Amino acid sequence: GGLLEGALKTRRLSVSPDAIAVALPVLEPKRGIPQRSAVAVKGIATGICQLFNGLPAQSTVRAGGLLDIDALASAISCPYPSDTSDVQILEVCGRIPPKSAGANDKVPAESVKATRLNNVCAFKMKVQGGGDNVTLRIWANGKTQTSGCKDRGMLLAVNSCICQAIANISAHNMRHNLPRVIRGDAQRQEEALSHLAHIRVLSAHILGSWNVDLRSVGAKLDMGNLCEFLAGDRFGDRVFKVSHVKPKGNSARFNNLSLYVRRECLTQWKDDGSDQTTVYVNVYEAGKCSVLAAPDAEVAEELADIVCGMLFEALQHDHIRIDVDYAAAAASKKRRAT
Repeated sequence: GGLLEGALKTRRLSVSPDAIAVALPVLEPKRGIPQRSAVAVKGIATGICQLFNGLPAQSTVRAGGLLDIDALASAISCPYPSDTSDVQILEVCGRIPPKSAGANDKVPAESVKATRLNNVCAFKMKVQGGGDNVTLRIWANGKTQTSGCKDRGMLLAVNSCICQAIANISAHNMRHNLPRVIRGDAQRQEEALSHLAHIRVLSAHILGSWNVDLRSVGAKLDMGNLCEFLAGDRFGDRVFKVSHVKPKGNSARFNNLSLYVRRECLTQWKDDGSDQTTVYVNVYEAGKCSVLAAPDAEVAEELADIVCGMLFEALQHDHIRIDVDYAAAAASKKRRAT
């Protein structure tokens, strides 16, 4: 047995007993270390979706884009819907025009034409169940970017709300001969609306964290030495890049290491068609870690196992593991405060 063996079994890794026996002499720290906590998923970092999924590509690429962003922004009265729906648009933040060199600078016509698809409208939204600070941006080609969602279900719900708004406004404006939200004739409107609610999630990477509570065993990590250790050839199959900038002044309490883990070492990562090759992890000196862009909870758990395995090995080295009397430090801080 041993703490690491228990940790490996607790995390339900697909590792044989023989492999554990081989790994233990390498990974078991000289002094005690707690098991890591499970990964706590905090939400979705940024959700990217495509509305009108399945609509022929040539139908979405035209002058100004498929959607008239100005018409959409001006037609929504908040809150929308006005009833007590689970998802509501609380504020239309307006259309954000493409960036230009300056307010008084002349922009070539061909440059303006090339950047029209960058026009975007932002909506602040509220979702029952904890989505109190959701922002969705929609581009003229039907692509959306959402922040503040707790999970994939919430991401789909806010995109469905925008789809409902587009459909209802389109029907109203066609009946009253008002500017159309979807550009084109009646046939094009009908074709586009038939694909509107086909939402494809392009990316829904999660924010998560876990903790190897080194405070409980009176230790912390020397981040500079840890950075040098992880940058070695020994971890080249797992570590793409690692960096540490020594904090100064008030930022000293955020003494962290930036670790980029290679995607190919994560066996739980399914082929999702993305071109992401690394996962970014923050490692803090007291053992807390956070991940900013894991595709799902299963990959995040595997990532945590890999990162903690490297930390367990690093903690064997006295120039990386620093023993700390946290109780004495807290008492000293309290005396200084009084």
